[in-house]
Parts: sequence; C-alpha cells; structure tokens
Amino acid sequence: MFKKLSFFLVAFAFPVMLFAQSNVIIRADGKIFKPGQLPGEKAGEIQAVSSKFASQKANFKKHFNTVQDVDDTLSYDVPHSVNFGFFGQDRMVQWFEAPADMIIKAAGYNTAAVDVENTPAELKLVKVVWTKDQILNAGVKRWGYYVADGNGYHDATAFLDDLDRTGDWVDIEGSGAGSPFGNDLWSDGGMGAPVTPVADGNYQWVEMSLLGFNPTVKKGDIIGVALKNNNATMDEGRIGFIADNTLGIPGFKYYANGRLDPPNDYGWWTRKYTWDFVLAVTLTGDIAPDIANVTDLKTTLSTEARTVSATITDINPSGGDAGVASASLFYSINGGDFVEVAMTNDGDTYTAQIPGQSPGTHVDYYITATDVAGNTSQSKTYGYNIFEVTSTNLLVFNGYDKPAGYPQSYYFGHDDFSTYSTVYWDHDVWSYGKVTDELLTNYTNVFEIATKGIAADNVPAESTWVAADGSHNFFLAGDEWFGSYSGWNDMDHSGDFANVILGVTHEYNDIDYDPVNKTGYTGPSIVTPVAGTTLGGALATLFASVGDTMWYYPTYEIGVNNWLDGADFTDDVQVFMKGYGYDGKEYNIAGSRVLPAGNKIAFLAYDPISLDAPPAQYYWYGFSAAAPQVQALLWFGIDTTVSVKQIKGLTPETFELSQNYPNPFNPTTTIKFALPHRTDVSLKVFDVLGREVATLIQGVKDAGAYEVTFNAKNLASGMYIYQLKAGNFVSTKKMMLMK
Repeated sequence: MFKKLSFFLVAFAFPVMLFAQSNVIIRADGKIFKPGQLPGEKAGEIQAVSSKFASQKANFKKHFNTVQDVDDTLSYDVPHSVNFGFFGQDRMVQWFEAPADMIIKAAGYNTAAVDVENTPAELKLVKVVWTKDQILNAGVKRWGYYVADGNGYHDATAFLDDLDRTGDWVDIEGSGAGSPFGNDLWSDGGMGAPVTPVADGNYQWVEMSLLGFNPTVKKGDIIGVALKNNNATMDEGRIGFIADNTLGIPGFKYYANGRLDPPNDYGWWTRKYTWDFVLAVTLTGDIAPDIANVTDLKTTLSTEARTVSATITDINPSGGDAGVASASLFYSINGGDFVEVAMTNDGDTYTAQIPGQSPGTHVDYYITATDVAGNTSQSKTYGYNIFEVTSTNLLVFNGYDKPAGYPQSYYFGHDDFSTYSTVYWDHDVWSYGKVTDELLTNYTNVFEIATKGIAADNVPAESTWVAADGSHNFFLAGDEWFGSYSGWNDMDHSGDFANVILGVTHEYNDIDYDPVNKTGYTGPSIVTPVAGTTLGGALATLFASVGDTMWYYPTYEIGVNNWLDGADFTDDVQVFMKGYGYDGKEYNIAGSRVLPAGNKIAFLAYDPISLDAPPAQYYWYGFSAAAPQVQALLWFGIDTTVSVKQIKGLTPETFELSQNYPNPFNPTTTIKFALPHRTDVSLKVFDVLGREVATLIQGVKDAGAYEVTFNAKNLASGMYIYQLKAGNFVSTKKMMLMK
C-alpha cells in the first residue's frame, strides 16, 4: 500500500503549473522541449502530451499486444518504434543526464499495450551510479541483482531501496561493474507511486509533489525513471511501452523470471532500446546551446559539396549572459580523423559545407556549439554514402536501413547449411530510402525486398524505369506491399502499377488471419510451389524429395511477425506459389509474367527466405538454390558464378595477380588483382588442356585493387589455370577444385 495514498489522490485532482521560462520537458533521447512545443501539451501545464511516436502508431495495423516474443518486442518498426513489454514483477528504467542543475516536477511514460486492463504498476525515481560511458558501452548483457531471501521471485530483487531486499548486490559472471543504481531519489520508503498504464497514445504523468517535495539534481547527474509491473505472477499481465532501438541510448530491464533461459537468467539486463519516458523539470542552472533541425543528409549519387544546417539557440535559466559564441561542423571520410569547419549564421540558422567526395565514400559528421559562458554541446553523429554504381543489377531493401546483416545478406542461398554462403552474383545494394530515376537508369535488373512494409514509395520511379526499356526486368517481394498502399483493404486493381506491371487484378490481405479468434500471426502458414512453372518448378521438385509440408514462417526465420497475402492475376501471369488462408481456401501468392515489351516481372506476396518445413522434417526452402528468388536470377540471365568488387584504398603501383584463396577450394574461391592505371582487363579460367571454361572479367577497369569471387559449381574436380591480361601485362596461376 502506498503510504501517502490519500495525498496521492488529492494531488492528482489538479494540474501542475509551470511558472518560469526555465520549465522544460526532457525526453529520453536528451531532447529538451519548452512548454507548448510538444503536440497536445498546453503551455504552462503538464498534461497528457502526445508521444513523438504517437503518429507512428497509427501505421501499425496489427494490435500491439498480440505478440510477446523472446525480445519483448514486435518486430515491426515503422519506422523504428516498437512495443517493448514487461511482465509481472519485471521493471524498466530509462536514464536521463541532467543538462543543468534542475528540479524534477513530474515523470511521464508512454504505454503501447496492456494485456489485462487495470494491471497495477508503480513508478519511482532512482539514482544511477554508473557513468554515462559505462551505460553507452554496456551492450546487451545481464549484470546482476540484489538478494531478497524468501520473496518468492528467485530470492532476488532490483534496487538497493527495495522493501524486500535482505542482502547485497550479486554480480553476474564476475563483471565487477556493481549495481547500476544507488538509493531512490523519489519513492515512499522504497515503494513507487501506484499507476495504472493505459495504452491511449498519450503520456501518463506522476507528479513529484505527491510526497511533498521535488527532487533537486546537479548538472551531469544521471536519474532513472523506474516502472515496475505489480502483477503478482511472473510472466503474466504484460504491459508494453513505446520504445526505439536506433537512438543508441540503452535502457535497463529487470527480468524477474529470466530473459533468454527462464528462470536461470533473471536480474538486470541492459538492452539497446530506449523507452519513451519523459521528465518535466525546472532548470535552475545554465545549459549548453540547443542544436536542433540538423540536416540529415541521405546517401546520394552526387559527388558535389553538400550543405549542412542547424538551428542553434542558447538560454541561461540562471539569469546570466546567454548566446551562441561559435559553432562548428566536423566531418570524417571513411572513418578517418574529423575535420573542423567553422559554421556561419543567419540569426539562429548555422550552415557549413562538406566537400564533394568520390563514389564509394562514406561520410560521418556532427555539429558542436559553444555559448558565451563556455558550455559546449554536440549533436548526434550523422552519416551518408556516395553511392557507387558497379553493376547492372540492383538489390533494393525497402524498410531496412542497412544493406547487409541478417536477413539482408541471406536472400540468395544455395542449400549450404554449414557456412551459409550465398549465391554469388554481381550486384549493388540500396537501402537508403526512395529509389530515383537517376539511380535506376544504371540498371537492367532490379530486385526489391519489402518484407517489413513500405518505408519508401518506389512505384513512380520503378514505373518509369520498367516502361523505358523492354530489357528491364523487375522482381518484387513482400507480404506488406499490398497493405502499405491500400491500407490493408481488399480491393480490385486496374490501370495502376499493381495491375499494369505486376498483373494483379485483386488483392487479399492477411489471408491466414482469423479475425474472430485472432490467430495466425506468429505461427506458420501452409504454402505449396507449383510444379512445372518457371520460378516454382525447381522448388516443387525439391519439395517432393524432402517432405510433405512446406511452411511460410517469417516469425521463425527472420523474426518478423506477419500475415500472408493473396492475389488474383491477369491471364498472362504464371502462378508459381499458392497458400492457404484461415478460411481453408487456396490463394495465389506469387506469379511471373513477360510484358509485351519483353520485361520479365515476378511478384511474391510473401518474404522469399521465410519458407521452411515443420521441425520433424525441417528444411530451409527459402535458402535453397531452388527458391524462386534464385531462379529469378537465372530467368533474368544473371551470371551466378562471378562477383567482382573493387577494394578501396591506395592506387597500386604495379600490376599484380595474387594466388587464389582458399586453394584447394570447393566450390568458391577468391582471386585478387591490382591495376596501377585504367586499362582493358581480361581474367579467364582454363582447364589443363587449355580450353576456356569461364570468363570472369572482360572490359575496361579503373586503377585499383579488385577481388573476384568465382563459383565453380558447374565444373568438375581438377586442376585449372587462371590468367590475367591487363594491357601488356600477362600473369597466369594454377588452382585446384576439389569437390
């Protein structure tokens, strides 16, 4: 029972008034807002203000509380907000570094989902004794707990001031870091204020005046807002908070019954997620300048100089002199030292330029600002690439912000379940937002993966590109592509991109979702390849030799919880995959066609690598050479034996051909060579009788170092010779293929 419950009830009958200009709201990412800046928040009054993620929540067509996976999150992040859950007796802490001396007036939190209405919780403030660097570098790790003999929850508890604590902190695996938290800053003898989270898209506030005082902290102090799920049973009564996994500001979670190996790994963990908690404070000391609206430059094809601007302002809540004395832009090329450029200003707007760079360059940059009192602030670090076109094939990840990793690097497998190497094909990868006409004009074949939903509308540029040339071939996959455009409303298509290019006449959204029992979200769905089809025939043959059930199971394979979509197609579309809906009906889920101009088109209303089989006969069909995406490579006429990549660095001084590695090899090997200047290049493979068996490179190459990955899957075991001709330079070496 909260000791001052009667006071709590009285105090919450009135709004908290903010009287001075120094009253602000601090968000978990360190951003400071003046009263009235946040949507729905009235100047001079703390109330339920809209979360910065609230506008994103409307984009989630699924209910947040339908999935409770091992990471406590929904795998959808549109664009990066997630529903991070905690269960009975779990706790979550978000930390804040005080930007100045300040008085804490209220703490707020944003709830994404509540499984059981009126699930009790409590909120308090704690001192964080770890340094900022310790927290930022903590990673995802289990740290420890306090002893609480006989409490019924593994004899463990979370905080120094917990009422049931009976012993000292226990370090896990001898980390030696100690407890991240010290004494409570605001609690009722170790107990927090009782709250009842509500998932309404607004912050819920707890006023510090409930206990008759407002905590005062110094500049640089670290404060933790701590929430506890008071459901008496572990693993029940899930409450989810809005969170973000891209800010680089780790949050703390106490797992009462364990995280990955329940109940053996209970205690405090650091996670890469930032909980959407806020503090309303009165600043009483000077703060460093505020850097806002920094230009977030995106990856570009342009090699011209680029302008960075920011809005920089300075206030002094303590009443002393205020103003920005200087501001600088720092940029780094390919991970090198940062170069400083002084920024010029027009009022509060400061600008500077990053010099133009060559294709293949990566640029990082940030801004610093110093006020007249010597206080310095720094923005977060931004980055972009100067995109380099190296191929006529482009792989687009729509919804992923990185070109590599899992699952991005695994979409073209070939039944290698030991090293998980993938099919080698020469291609560029784009994961930097919307594609443009300027980008697509460089390519003959485009593959787009949009499994997580449409983050960028690529249809306008892709429509123009397909229509421009009958040799332009297009592959599109993703079970959220339909719904992202239609709002998940089944509809007919005529005259639009889905109809004219993909051959779709009607879309069926979420065919394996039962709206009554709300099932089908995390489990598998039965699908079947169609024998004898161009893109499904090989998979049908493999399926017949392996097992009698094929699943579509993205939750298991790539950690994305999703439903399956279906389609009706025009008569010229060859359906090569079918799937079953919750209603027992069979739907078309993939088709291919050839347009009158000659364009080859493939559309999959599912994720390509999420095909597998039940555990008893498990086989990762989506990672096989028979998978439709790999078959599409062959259908488009793409060479799947050679991949050529230029190695960045200094220009070589001499011609050189290196020994392949590994050697012997099976079936892939890498060959490196160097060119001191631009020249015509030929790299070929011959058998021991001198017969040419493969041409790896034929054409002009710029000066530089190169590596060629050669897949000899179609060759017999034995000795082979590879030869480089570059201008007048000729070099020959031997290699051994052992299958």
